[in-house]
This record gives sequence, C-alpha cells and structure tokens, in this order.
Amino acid sequence: MAKGRFSIKGTKDFLVMAVACGFLCLWSIRDAWFPTKKILEKHPQSVG
Repeated sequence: MAKGRFSIKGTKDFLVMAVACGFLCLWSIRDAWFPTKKILEKHPQSVG
C-alpha cells in the first residue's frame, strides 16, 4: 500500500469542539422538550 505524501500532525481541537457542540445540542433539546417549572411560569406554552 502506498504511503501518504503528507505528514500533517492532527490536534484534538476538533474533538474538543465536537464534544462541546454535542453537549450544547443535547442541553438545548432537553430544555425545549422537558422545560422546568420555572421556565414554564415565565414562558407558558400556550396563550389563553
């Protein structure tokens, strides 16, 4: 098998950012689907 021409050293920055973005994504989904009592008092789901 041919060896690659480039020898670029990778960093873990992408992995760190992917984990951070994944955490924020899960947090926002949880917050939207299962709001706390305090959030529901401030922002009711229905107007009426």
